[in-house]
Amino acid sequence: SRCVCVDCQPLKLAPEANTDLIQDRNQSGYPINTTYLPLPFNWPNNQVRGYSQVFNVLVGGNFNVKDGGQGVPAEIEGRVAIKGNLILGNPSIPYNSYYGIGTSGGGTYVIASTNLPALLIGGTITGSTNMFGVGGTGIAMGGTYQSNLPNTITVTDSLGMGGIGLNIDSCLTDISTKSLYWATLTPTGTLSGDTLIGNNSSSVQVFNVSSWKNFLFKNIPAGASVVVNVSGSTHTNVQMPSVNAVTPAAGSPSLFRLLFNFHQATNVTFIGTFYGSAIIPNGNAILTGGNFDGRLVVGGNLTHEASGGEVHNYPFVGEFPCPPACIKTSFTFAAPTCAPDKKSYSVTFNVTQKNGTIKVNAGTLAGSGNGPYTVSNIPPTISLKITDSLTSICKFDTTILAPVACNCTPAAPVAISPNVFACVGDTIQTLKVTVLSGVTADWYANATAG
Repeated sequence: SRCVCVDCQPLKLAPEANTDLIQDRNQSGYPINTTYLPLPFNWPNNQVRGYSQVFNVLVGGNFNVKDGGQGVPAEIEGRVAIKGNLILGNPSIPYNSYYGIGTSGGGTYVIASTNLPALLIGGTITGSTNMFGVGGTGIAMGGTYQSNLPNTITVTDSLGMGGIGLNIDSCLTDISTKSLYWATLTPTGTLSGDTLIGNNSSSVQVFNVSSWKNFLFKNIPAGASVVVNVSGSTHTNVQMPSVNAVTPAAGSPSLFRLLFNFHQATNVTFIGTFYGSAIIPNGNAILTGGNFDGRLVVGGNLTHEASGGEVHNYPFVGEFPCPPACIKTSFTFAAPTCAPDKKSYSVTFNVTQKNGTIKVNAGTLAGSGNGPYTVSNIPPTISLKITDSLTSICKFDTTILAPVACNCTPAAPVAISPNVFACVGDTIQTLKVTVLSGVTADWYANATAG
């Protein structure tokens, strides 16, 4: 089954109760398909054409805005939430140029809502802030801040950011869960050279790639949501050719419905203009060149150092399947059974509310579904850990202690007395020994060495 739209909210982090001119899922007042039409040639500079309550950028670590050596970046049009600190400049190159958040000097001209703070910071602000601009109602900050912020910026203390419509930890957990699940979806298309080729029919187009290319698209049906799952820990040359938002070419996706899922990445470097939204739930990102046109979620640190670079406030309205509900697993067991030789043991169990894959840390597992499962040949000194794993976030486990009775190390042989002697020519007496059930007796032809 699939839950989309209302049941599975897209990459949207704004409070449902707040109404504004533009939301990713509720375009009342300024529908997306008209708001983002190409601007007329004579559009006035800095002329706002829409407001958005949705977060353009979400950062789980620190956000550093600095001169990368070629010049300074310019702005982020939409709202920004930072769990850590905002750092303007660095010790070697102070930031002495204007940087705006929730404002626009070019791009979509869709800026932060005038009813909400454009910038949320869990920590503090450091660096050169004398040429810093923030839209909306200003900044909501959990930590302390410098006294040299421009007087035009309103700062409200909001320790933990409670009451302003965002719990960053909850948002990151939600997006990380979705990222891991979307990475398991069955691909609907293939990669040929640099071209991602869809099946020209599915409303959700899924691609899996292991390295970055300047991707092109083919056979994407109109209105389809596209997720490109990018595996691998490090990607250093990321950029994306132009993708049209409102009127994409036949066979190409809309910018509004294109998502790149860096589900394994620890470091991603964007070297040129990027079209589409991107999530990097467990890694860091650097914007070193060009603009970024879409939503951006970074679980670690984000650095913006692209000369003149801007993050433009393009929404994401794609619809993908929701991860299955993660319900606590229940295990029921029979008592561990020792092997006859007391050198291993086995366990039989059943599962209730199974989420994903059953795994064990030792022995040989057999069984399926809700069970019964049997784990045999478990070493007698190792406790058995059973895990029901759907994702790295949705998993439950239980441990069965190794039974002491199954760890039986045989004692050294003890000579039987009296010994039996026979001379050459005598009839050899019958030799016998009594052993426990399942135990064997070894007979030797020599007194020593076997």
